[in-house]
Amino acid sequence: MAKGRQSNGFTTDRGRVTIVGARTSNGAFSFTPVVPGEREQDWLELLDGVRSRIQPADRLEEEMSYHLALSFWQALRLHKYERAATHKQMEDAAKDAALFGDGDAMMQLLSRGVETVKAELCVMEKALGLIGAVAFVGGNEPLERKDGLLLLRLAVDLVLKGKTVEQAFSGLPEDGWTWSVVQENLTELCQAANKSMSWLLKTLSSRILEQLEPLRKTLEEDVRAIQANYALKNGETERLLLYHARVQNRVQKWLCMLAQSKADRLGLTLVEPLDVAQISTNRENGDGALD
Repeated sequence: MAKGRQSNGFTTDRGRVTIVGARTSNGAFSFTPVVPGEREQDWLELLDGVRSRIQPADRLEEEMSYHLALSFWQALRLHKYERAATHKQMEDAAKDAALFGDGDAMMQLLSRGVETVKAELCVMEKALGLIGAVAFVGGNEPLERKDGLLLLRLAVDLVLKGKTVEQAFSGLPEDGWTWSVVQENLTELCQAANKSMSWLLKTLSSRILEQLEPLRKTLEEDVRAIQANYALKNGETERLLLYHARVQNRVQKWLCMLAQSKADRLGLTLVEPLDVAQISTNRENGDGALD
């Protein structure tokens, strides 16, 4: 028991990364190096990387390097917390059918990702333009292979459900595509299905327009609605911004102190004096409430 009372805490790296969860209410703001859900290996790799870069020469610089690494680690934790909290708020908002009207569309957007939906929207808009050009462009004009395959795939999906482009058409070139390749194959497809080219192009255009409308509505209207409602509640946004500023100030503080320490050891004078005391005591932008 006597030894326990005299203990000053952990002194090894392994001891320092021991998870102390009893008083940790929010991992985003914790001073503990590793909290539940984080990997000790990631923390140690960051710590080793900082030490390797700083090359501490004595115990003082060793401690400074440790706290600098801890500040970087806390910054990464804050970004993870923001991302997770934002995603949860977006999911909660998307489930509110009364707010968005079409909850299924929003859940689909969230599950697939906004950028994926945007990419699909671009492809469909391009396909609409290609369909409009089929009847008017000259057959000898060059065409990108991917654009030609897109047109043929859409036509196959409409007329021959369940078949691929390769199954429906034979002898498609690997390169050197022109509009005539698409026009001739579409003509053969229409003849086999007993349909006219005008019917095919009109039906394809109508189908794409039907798919484009809800996608555009989701991206243009519902995303704005989500952004207005996924803000963190109960002042969390302001609190996170404050902690971001404080963490960044910690990084600046320890870098300044390390630079001053190395300059002192080497007998050098820094070009611009570093007012570390002001950094560490500034409550608005610094660590006054946390150190």
